[in-house]
Amino acid sequence: MKTCSEHIISKLKSPIVNLELEEINWQIAAMSYDEVCSLYQDLSNLSETREIGQAFVYNWDIIHRLCRHLRRLKMDFEGGNKTIGTLIKEFRATHSEEVAEELYDRFRYQSFDDQKRIISILLCPDYMERTYTIMNDLLGKVFLKRLQRYWLNDGDIGVFKYTIKYSNEEFLLKYIAKLSTHRSFYHLICLRIGHMSEFIINPNMFSNRWEYYTVLCVLKRGVSEDDILHELFGSIKDVLSNAEDSYNNFISMHTYIGKNKYYMSVKIVLDIHNALIAMRDAQLHYIMHIFYDWDTVIQHKYQEALSTLYNEIEEDMSPLGEWQLYCKIAKQNLPSLTSQSTECRDCLLQDLRPMIDKFELEVSDSQYDNCEPRRITLPFY
Repeated sequence: MKTCSEHIISKLKSPIVNLELEEINWQIAAMSYDEVCSLYQDLSNLSETREIGQAFVYNWDIIHRLCRHLRRLKMDFEGGNKTIGTLIKEFRATHSEEVAEELYDRFRYQSFDDQKRIISILLCPDYMERTYTIMNDLLGKVFLKRLQRYWLNDGDIGVFKYTIKYSNEEFLLKYIAKLSTHRSFYHLICLRIGHMSEFIINPNMFSNRWEYYTVLCVLKRGVSEDDILHELFGSIKDVLSNAEDSYNNFISMHTYIGKNKYYMSVKIVLDIHNALIAMRDAQLHYIMHIFYDWDTVIQHKYQEALSTLYNEIEEDMSPLGEWQLYCKIAKQNLPSLTSQSTECRDCLLQDLRPMIDKFELEVSDSQYDNCEPRRITLPFY
């Protein structure tokens, strides 16, 4: 006969239905302290020893959530929360993963002084990678000297962004050769010390053109925010005009928002995704506001069109069909980036009106044609 733990673990194989989860939760609620400890240990062991082939066998997200729930139950049986000081003492003595997990779980709810104590104790080799995920800029600044040592000694990539962001310019220049080996962070280095005559920017070191353009913009070296805005929507225009080609790029980076339902947005296309990340890092908020306001409008229009369409047809559209619909709507609603372009268009239509009426031609009201061409002509390799 299976033990209670074995029975529950057997039900955690994918796919899991809600009724089975209800049964599991009921069983856990009825467990004794020893049974809670046993199941927690078994699930922890399962997570630690899983093999590559098991990646799709179990629902690991639910297993991790159950582990957190069991750890809380275990603490309740033991008398409730221990003080942070007690946990720190236990961790120093045992380096227990269970104690570390409790510190991680409770970190965000602590005072800043206790957060510093937690970070200080968990900044150690076995827990470094996880500790970086709970740090923030303020703590990165507090522990900068320690993080610099880790990076200099081990080349630890996890501390790199804090090293770049908060180290003084002298430190960055001193170790510029080592810093420049991390190509994915090169634009951040340029944003920090690109204004210094001692530092020469190498265009070949950037991961993509958007990092290069935004750095030049921030440093005021021939690229303006309006230039980047036109380059961004010029690229968006290309994506929307070639829906079938861009679909392959979209599908490789797709984001599900439900079973067999895709989140449709041009920002999922790799080139546009890279642009947004580069603009965020360079703090080009003006352009990002324009893009996200436009994207929100397109999302509403797309959902309205999709609902109308599904009221008229019975079968579901294919993902490609939905992407083509999205591209059509977005293309019809590209922004007019300058009022001057709209005025020129209106004047031209006024002059052509007799010919348009004579030949019964149609004029689209779309702003698509008012999306000006790109302005950036700098080569990027």
